[in-house]
Amino acid sequence: MINILSNPYKSIEIETECGNIIIKEGDSVEFIVESTGEVVKGIVTKFVSKDEKLKIQIFSAEKTCELICPVILMSEGSLKLVEDTEE
Repeated sequence: MINILSNPYKSIEIETECGNIIIKEGDSVEFIVESTGEVVKGIVTKFVSKDEKLKIQIFSAEKTCELICPVILMSEGSLKLVEDTEE
């Protein structure tokens, strides 16, 4: 599970190896699902609930579906911002 430091409205602050980062709605993110090792990429559309019950709703990188991912299923330290490479 990722370490959430704070969860204000429409954003979260998380602890990473490189320091604390803030992820907001509209940001491109990537993380690893702990149980399967699957890498998930997409754009954050919504944060649901708070603290350890937090779920991140993302629009997939393939732009085919929306996913709702509980943070408890994410590998520790795997959630990160990614730069948009689409031009």
